[in-house]
Amino acid sequence: MSATSGPGTHGRRLLAAAVVVSGILTAGCARQSAPTATHSSPAAAAAHAQHLARLDTLSAQLGALADLTVPSAPAPRAEAVRAAFAEARAAFKQAEALLELDTPGVADALNGPALPEVDEADGETQERPPEGFQALEALLWPEMSTDREAVHLEVTRLQAHVRRARQVTQASLYADRTVWDAARQELARVATLGIAGFDSPAARRELPEIAHAIDGVRGLLAPWHGPAAVMRLDSALAATARALDTAQAPDGADKLEWLVRHALPAARLLPAAREAAKVPLPDDRRPWRVTAATPFDAGAFDALAWSRVAGDVERPARVSLGETLFADPALSGAGARSCASCHVPALAFTDGLARSQPLPGARGPLRNAPTLINSGLQAAQFADARAASLEDQVFDVVHNADEMRGSLEGAARQYAATPAMARRFADAFDGTADTVVTPMAIRRAIAAYLRSLEALDAPFDRYMRGDTMALDAAQRRGANLYLGKAKCGTCHFLPLTNGTVPPAFVKAELEIIGVPATAVWRGARVDPDEGKGGRTRIPLQRFSFKTPSIRNAERTAPYMHNGVYRTLDEVIRFYDVGGGAGLGIALEHQTLPPDRLELSVGERRDLAAFIRAFTDTTPMRRPLPVASR
Repeated sequence: MSATSGPGTHGRRLLAAAVVVSGILTAGCARQSAPTATHSSPAAAAAHAQHLARLDTLSAQLGALADLTVPSAPAPRAEAVRAAFAEARAAFKQAEALLELDTPGVADALNGPALPEVDEADGETQERPPEGFQALEALLWPEMSTDREAVHLEVTRLQAHVRRARQVTQASLYADRTVWDAARQELARVATLGIAGFDSPAARRELPEIAHAIDGVRGLLAPWHGPAAVMRLDSALAATARALDTAQAPDGADKLEWLVRHALPAARLLPAAREAAKVPLPDDRRPWRVTAATPFDAGAFDALAWSRVAGDVERPARVSLGETLFADPALSGAGARSCASCHVPALAFTDGLARSQPLPGARGPLRNAPTLINSGLQAAQFADARAASLEDQVFDVVHNADEMRGSLEGAARQYAATPAMARRFADAFDGTADTVVTPMAIRRAIAAYLRSLEALDAPFDRYMRGDTMALDAAQRRGANLYLGKAKCGTCHFLPLTNGTVPPAFVKAELEIIGVPATAVWRGARVDPDEGKGGRTRIPLQRFSFKTPSIRNAERTAPYMHNGVYRTLDEVIRFYDVGGGAGLGIALEHQTLPPDRLELSVGERRDLAAFIRAFTDTTPMRRPLPVASR
């Protein structure tokens, strides 16, 4: 798409998405439906004007970069182009908070990963090439591309997206709560994605960019200055930005201590500042609760926000019923297997096998059984992400011919004919349509039990909440490797360590890493399981798998979807050599960077020690009830 042409299919989709999400505006913003409509307060109006000015600054910086990269002009020095890129990125980071909340479709186009994509929501099957800041960064680092037309085209695309963002923003009306929500989410984005270098993989400029993002948040909240709590927040954010040594190499920074001593304490001042400014909370339900200051805090997540049933509530009777059904072989066709057969509580809800045992007559091997601890805290289920909720996962497993070969309809009839079980269903679903035993009631009960298996009180969690004795020196060193040199945090996002992307936690990332069929270290063959691509038949998705949680990895060996690795050290070694590419597996679309990490033996040991700091197997200590049959 050229800068002078119309937006094209992709551009129209981004603009439409931006307008819909903006709703002019939804979720806390007034709607421009009458001539007298206005922003909710003078402070919100000032924030709106400031955001427009920041978009203008971003546009001007991109204009300077475009002038520098015109193919017909004399070739510029690489240092000059990179410096102009850095100025444009600084302007983007200062505007990022409201770009992400107000126009997320455009924000994704501006700063999406430098990887080809397929937009399944639009019914596409053909891949789209990467675009945006990260695609441009890959053309400038580590060596500047000699394809000057490609560099200039990428800049003009960025300019077009900024123009669209400004068009939507100009027509938007802001509410106080929207601006504060954008600030809250940006601070979480910095503490989860930014600190790991998620969106600066080639240039590795995450430290100065974090400082610019924090500066953007400070400016965003400046119209509400006055109350002491707001001023304390501003001072803490200023100190947080100063605490970053933006001139040093990011892998030399103590990122963990910066999070614990500066970023998270500052973010925890935001609720009191918001109350002092008399700004209400957003009123929608989210995976990361609007009442939680940071995603690292105790009770920060609402697993029911991922439920298939809108407005669902927690009920002890429903969890207890689901626990019973989880252990009941009546759900399988032959009455010989329960959910607990492959997810054994004593084994951290795995089965300890490389691959779970299929039923007789199965068509092929099963995958490695993942832990169910924290399985409710993710935006997709199964290794190939084929289920969007736990309720759907239960349906799939029960009816899968290789796994349980059962029938929820048949099980519902059986439970309905058992007076004691019928009463339990009535108690568990009192006041809903599922008081009688239905297949959906079974799904909802088991899902409720699975969501109760939440365990977020590992040594890592306690350290992030202020217990400075919870991690030892090796684990702290490992944490900085995780967020730096080892690049773990760019896929296994903190704090959940799965691929559900913060701070919204509504999108599940899948990766192509090239898992081998056998544990050899040269001349390997890729495992034939094609993951999501085997289901969709889209070439770009072949061998792609959902990024799993590494919480409780100490207790959940063997690893990978095929159980090929028996130890954490083997897994770390696999990533250290560059994944499948380092083993001799040539995949066209490996998303894991093929570069060697060059971890020393001591660094691999420290990283494994940090991974063990995610161990919290509290749900294992709760014995399952005797099966109802």
